[in-house]
Order: sequence, then structure tokens, then C-alpha cells
Amino acid sequence: MDYEQLYANGNESEIWDRLCDLDFVREPQFLDAARSIAREAMRRTRRNIERLALKWEQAGHRFGYEWAGQWAAKYVANAPPLLDKPHASDLAALDRYEHEKGPLPIVLRAFYEVIGAVNFVGDVADGWPEPEILDPLQVQAFLPQLAGLLEDQTDEIVICPDNCHKYFRSGVGSLTVQVPSSSFDAVLRFEDGELEIDGAPLTFGRYLRDSILKRGGIGPVAGFNDDAPDPSLIAFLTQDLEPF
Repeated sequence: MDYEQLYANGNESEIWDRLCDLDFVREPQFLDAARSIAREAMRRTRRNIERLALKWEQAGHRFGYEWAGQWAAKYVANAPPLLDKPHASDLAALDRYEHEKGPLPIVLRAFYEVIGAVNFVGDVADGWPEPEILDPLQVQAFLPQLAGLLEDQTDEIVICPDNCHKYFRSGVGSLTVQVPSSSFDAVLRFEDGELEIDGAPLTFGRYLRDSILKRGGIGPVAGFNDDAPDPSLIAFLTQDLEPF
């Protein structure tokens, strides 16, 4: 099966699911295609994020932390950028982890190689849900987490804080991925358990796909709240995005 050609022909979800189901995705006959598809997916994701950032601004959202007081300076300093640009040091950190500890999930590594980090936190505009409900798209960078992973302080990569902690308010915990892992995609974890939505595992790739393509950069919490985003806002944000 030519996975790359099928993916390029518009069978993104089907091929993604097949690669997730492969127990031996790192075998030579699958690995190159899996890595190629993951990187292409992240290139599309990056372009989608760039488009969405413009749309959010057009809809009145202001990215960043001007709303936060001096009390939050330490948290702001450690927050990821709106859209990162991976450097040689970031790629070297990925290589070092895999050399010393083991493989990273293929999709997660591709994200760090192509995107690095993303952070849609900002000052919510009129007509948008409240900050905690908005649960904006966010993925934290890998390099700041490397030391703790190498020193066995943790075996989980933090993907993002919960919807409240994104705004430096009291919350419950973070979404994480357990590593090392030889999988294609990685199931997100929360409070020591794997996450499911609608009866299916919430993988890192699905978190990105649903947050971007279904909700225009708005996180999963918005889908479980009575004050969910206005459908017209979602329609505006999700128009003309690339499937991945």
C-alpha cells in the first residue's frame, strides 16, 4: 500500500488511522512513509495555524498577555510563543532524547521539527466565550522539558496546561504524553489516565485536527460547555483550512 500517495490524494483520516493501528510502524517497510506523512501533516498544520492567527485577529482577538498583571510575569516569561520557529538547538534536543532515552511518537516529533510550539492565549473579544471555556490551542515547546526527562524527573511531556491554567487561574492539571514511545501518534493523558472523547482515544494528532479543523483553534473544553462558541464564529474560523 502506498500510504503517502493515498494521503496526498485526500485520504488523510483513513491513512492516519491505519498508521495508528500498525503495531510495527517503525519497521523499515513503514517507517519512512510514516515519518513523511507526519511531517506533511505538520506542514499543513503550520499553514493552518498561520491562517487562523490572522482570522482570530480579524475577529477581534488580541494574542499575548497584556491582560495579565505584574503578578504573572514569571508565568508569561515561560509561556510559548504564538507560533514558534524551531532552531538547531530544538532539533538537537530531540536527537539527544531519542539517543539517551528512546523514541518519541512519530507525530509528536514531527510537530516539534516543523512547528515547535503554538499558543493562542490572548485577550478574548466580544462575542467569544470566556477564557476558560475558550480553551485556546496551545502546545508547549520540547527543549525546556528536556532536562527533566533526561534526569528521570518525569516520563511525560507536557502538551499544554488545562483550560484554566492557560490563563494562570486555578485548575486541575495538564495534558501530557508518556515517553518514550514507539507509536505513530500518542494518546493524551490527564491525571494518570488516557483521554477519550466520543468513545475514541484522544491522540495528539486528533487534538490538533479537532481543535483546528472543527473548532478553528478552540480547544476541546468548548465542546462540553453550554456557552460554546457561536456557530457563525466557528464557520468563519474553519473556512478554507487544509485537511491533515
